[in-house]
Formats: sequence, C-alpha cells, structure tokens
Amino acid sequence: MACAADVTSAGSPVMARRGSWSWLLPLGIFGVALALRIAWLQGAVLGDDPLEFGFIDDVARRGTDFTGELAYRFPIWIANVVSIRLLGMSEASFFAPTWVCSATFSVIGYGIARAWGIARGPAALIALYVATAPFEVLLGTVRANDIFLAWCLALGLWAVVRLESRPVWQGAAVACCAWLAFYAKVWALYAVPALVAYFIGRGVRARTWSALGAFVGISGALHVVAAVFWKLRAGVWFPFLVWYPPPYPVPASELRYVFERYPRMLFQGSEFGTTLFGWVPYELLALLLVAILLWFVMRRRGEAGPLDRWDGFLMLYWGSWFLFLNFFPTGYRLDQYYAPPHIFRYLAPISFPITLHAAKLVWQLGASARAGRAGVSAFMTLLIAINVVQAADAVGPGRTNRRALVAVTDDLKRLDPPKVLADPWLAIFLRRIYLARSSIAYVVEAPNGAFQTAKFEEWVHAVEPELPADSMLITGLGQCVHYQCPDCGLRLSDFVRPLGERWALVREYDLLDYLPRPEPARVWRYLGAANGARADESPLPSLPPDQMFAEAMKHFDRGEYALGGRLFREVRARFPDAPEAGDAQYFAGAAALRGSDWRQAVREFRPLTRDFPASPWVGAAYYNLGLAYRALGNVDDARAALNRALEVLPPGDYLRPHAVGYLEELDRESGWLVRVWKRLRRRPSVPESPSP
Repeated sequence: MACAADVTSAGSPVMARRGSWSWLLPLGIFGVALALRIAWLQGAVLGDDPLEFGFIDDVARRGTDFTGELAYRFPIWIANVVSIRLLGMSEASFFAPTWVCSATFSVIGYGIARAWGIARGPAALIALYVATAPFEVLLGTVRANDIFLAWCLALGLWAVVRLESRPVWQGAAVACCAWLAFYAKVWALYAVPALVAYFIGRGVRARTWSALGAFVGISGALHVVAAVFWKLRAGVWFPFLVWYPPPYPVPASELRYVFERYPRMLFQGSEFGTTLFGWVPYELLALLLVAILLWFVMRRRGEAGPLDRWDGFLMLYWGSWFLFLNFFPTGYRLDQYYAPPHIFRYLAPISFPITLHAAKLVWQLGASARAGRAGVSAFMTLLIAINVVQAADAVGPGRTNRRALVAVTDDLKRLDPPKVLADPWLAIFLRRIYLARSSIAYVVEAPNGAFQTAKFEEWVHAVEPELPADSMLITGLGQCVHYQCPDCGLRLSDFVRPLGERWALVREYDLLDYLPRPEPARVWRYLGAANGARADESPLPSLPPDQMFAEAMKHFDRGEYALGGRLFREVRARFPDAPEAGDAQYFAGAAALRGSDWRQAVREFRPLTRDFPASPWVGAAYYNLGLAYRALGNVDDARAALNRALEVLPPGDYLRPHAVGYLEELDRESGWLVRVWKRLRRRPSVPESPSP
C-alpha cells in the first residue's frame, strides 16, 4: 500500500527512530497552536469567570485553606496561581496557562500518532488538525476550567498508547493522570469504564495483569493519601462529597430538551448561530462509516481492514464519555433526575479524542485506498484550512466583545475620568486587569447584585446627581457573552427611558452583533448637574488661619473633600508661617486622597515631607504617598515611599503593619520574576517632584 509505512496495523505501538532534531517539529507545531490562541484571545466571556477569577486572584495573594468547591479542585487553578506569582497580575498571566495547556494538545496528538507508528510528516498534519479544531481553539481562548480536566485525560491517553510496552509504568502513569483529572472535576470517573475495559482486554490478550494492577494500586494509594490530606487541611475526608455545585431537578417535561442540548452543540453550534465543533463530528462519523463498510469488504477478501483495536478503544472512550455526560444524573440524590446546566465547555473532554480519531481515520483510509501520501496530505491540509475558517467563526462573538473592551479601556486611560460607571461583572476585570496599572482602577463603581438592565437603569439614575463632572458611563458592554444572558448588563437598548441630556456620547465602538438585539458598546461623559455650583468655584471666606482650618475640617469630616481641600490649600497659601500651615498641608493631601484625586494628593504630600520635616504627619504623608503612587500605577515610587514611611513612622504606629501589607501586595502584583529583576537594579529614591 502506498501509505503502509505511515500507519501500522493493530498491535503494540512502536516509536520510529528519532533524529537528533526531532524535537523541532513538535515545538514548531506547539508554536503555531500557541500563536493562534494568543491572536484570537476572547478573554473573560463566560458566566462564571468572575467567580473563578476572584478565587484565583485571592489564592495568588493570600493562599488557600483548601475549603470550598473550587479550593480542593487544585488542578484547575494551580497553574494560574503560579503564573500570576511569577509574572504578576495581567490579562496575559491569567490566560497564559490556558494558552499553553490548549496548545499542548497538538503536541500530545503528535506523540500519540508517532506511538502508533505514523511518520513525522503525517503525524505533524494530525497535530495541526488538532491544533486548529474549532472547539480546541475556542476553549484555548477563554477561561474554561474544563480544559485542565481534558488535558489530564489527554495525557492519560498518551500514556495508554506510548507506554503499552511497559505495562507497570503505563498503569501507574494512567492512574496519576486520572487522579489529577478527578480533582479537576469528578466527571473524570466517566473515563474509568473505557480504561478498565482496555486494561482487562490487554490482560486477556497479553496474559499479564500488571498494567491493571498498577492502575488500581496507584489509584488507590493516591486517593488514600489525598483523603488524609483533606482531613488534615480541610476537616473532611472526601471534599467532593461535601462541596460541589448543586444540580437542579429536571422536570419530566424538560428531559427531552436537556438530552438534546449537547448533541445540538456538537452538530449545530452555539446560541449565536456560530459553530462550536465545526465539521469535526461530521467528519468523524462519515470516516467511521466508510471505514466500517470498507472493513467488512476487506475482511471478506481476507485482507486487513482500515480499523484497528485503537479505533475500538477510542470509540469506546469518547462514546461512553458522551453517554455518561449526557444522561448520567449528577448529585447524590435519587428521588428525581438531577443535572447541571448543560454548558458547551463541559464537552471539553471529548473534543481531543474525537478530533484525534478523525485525523487518524483519514490516514488509515488513505492507506487502505492506496491514495498515496501526497494525496492524503493534500486532503488533510484542506481539512486543516476548513478548521481555521470555522475556528474563526467559533471565537467570533468573544473576539468582538474583547475588541470593544480593549478600545474602551484605552480611551478611559487616555481620558482619565474622575469616576467610571460599569456593571459589576465588567468592573471586576476593569479594576484588576484592564485598568489595574492606572488610577482609573480605583474609581470604577458598580451596583451590588444588579444583573438585569432594569436594575442598572435605576442605579444610573439614582447616582447621577452625586456624580462629578466628566464621569464616564460604559453601556452595551457588560457581563458574559456566552451562557444565554443577552439582557444582562448595561444594555442601553433595553432602558425604559434614555439617558438624560447631561450625558454626552464620547465614542461608539464596534457593533456587538452576536446579541439578539445588536448594540454597540458606548462610552458617555457626564456634563455635571444642571445649574449645579462646583465646590472649587464657590467663594472662600476671609477668616483667620485657625478658624479657616476649623472650617476646612468641618467639610472634610462631612466628606466634602473638594471644598475642604480648597480651604486647606488656602490656609497654606495665605498663612505659610501659621502653626496650622503644616497640618493644612497634610489634610489638603488627605482630602485629595479620599476624593480619589491621586495626582493632587502627590502634589500636596510631597511639599509636606520637604517643607515640614518636623511635622508629626511626615510618616503618614509618606504612607499616603505610597497609596497615591500605587493608584497612579507608579509601582517603584509607591514602593520607595512606603519603605520611607517604615523608616519614619515610630515603633507601634498603627500604619506600620498597613505599610508592610501594601509592600507585600506590591511584590505579589509585580510577580516573582519582576521582583528579582528589580532587585538586581538600584532601589529608586522617592522623587523630589511629583510624577507627571
């Protein structure tokens, strides 16, 4: 056969002889897959992203006691925590583990194909088919914890194939992968029937049970050790029996709808009409049908058919997984059928095996049809090109949302508004990722618990009278893209009454055309209350320094920081030699700090440290300088000011532990690698003039 050298017949897999540069090919495939995922990043577009992001952010800062549903599922977050602690918090560091994990599926596919005896060139095309599969790209560009479950199981598949000639190592490796997958999500149990069937079949065929024994023994040992650990750390033997997302009871009238959800996702796509898996499921079923028919025909002729035992194992693996996922009830109650919401990311564990299986069948059928390597390669290249086109369609809604988000945040950084109104889902990511290195992160405001547009509309109208002029409002861009929540967030098209005349449109962005009622993202500027007098324009009284200072303190205590700050500055300017001058200088900075005017706070605190070195407020001024610099994104200046505060503040001062805490937080936010680099350089001194 023309392709006989490319695909081995059923039997023990063998690895082709490696060349000295054999690692370059899988490395290149990995690079292509990684670049595709980075370029098509969708970002935080799933409904549970705020929950998982908040948990990971908290663990990266403070650690965890392993109590709670997310805490014990360590495989889904440990890579993110390591990435953030190494590189600091950013969009790239948060999504890097997803990119890398998703890109390695192609390398795992390459390794399995080589273990099946497929030559490097065809194996590389199989790997590229995996790398470009629409669902693989989709999951690699969002934050879906199921990808870590799928990754552990994919490594287990690699161990099954690659280590078949070493049964003890095979059983032990598969046990380790299955154990990790189990703690990513208990649904890893759905893979056990296929794995046990394989090990039993292997034992019968090879008359050795060492692989099954190693699998059972290592699995048992790992779970016993884990149970002891959970008992010591979390107080429970089996956390997955205590902390788990509660499923909901499905009425009998809705069973058909529930059971049709996953097949529709596989063969039709998302709620937006975009694809999820592309043609991959159709290609797999068509190739299987042709292969089965050809197998019967060739068997009658006494020839070896295009199917081998690995095809049987893969069909059992992904087929049983899908049946368990779609029909097996979840939870621990049997009084009714219980199931979680059927979400597309739950299909992650079957994506890799069905994609790999489809690519494998292409080469096997090509060998049986004597198509020649060039012909099969051309056909495979066509399928890869189709994958790329369909992957672009799959990630389209998320990419549209992220383009608008990036454009909005760029404009907010440029405009530097005194306050930003957003919905709480979006505000989480604005504060901690997209605006984290700017002063705007500290002025993003959102309502508590409002998810529907009507609630947001009430909130906007309620806070409008208290807004400072030039505040910004983000509409059209909010909450998750997926999970069927089109009316969540600040959707201006759903407002009962439009924004008032005091709101001026700053910019309109791309149309979010995936919404049932398409709406562009917009940023609005608040022009200020109609006929409202500004605090910094009202006339100031002519008073002696002590009385003016007392008047300023009254406004400060009432939270009228703009007017209070102006009075404090007036005391300093009119009476530079008065006893109240130093105190006025400090409280002018404090008023600016409390009013979130970070640059003005720097302008007030710096002269205090220079002109009033004997003031009792110098230590607190350095401390507040650190807070202001941090809010402005000047990490080096913030660290220097806080260190200086620790040198000046007396022992036992209540601000000392707060300064230490902020320094530790700055270190964590910078990342370990950044901190090492900083320490190799000279520590900067506090600048003598305010940073621009």
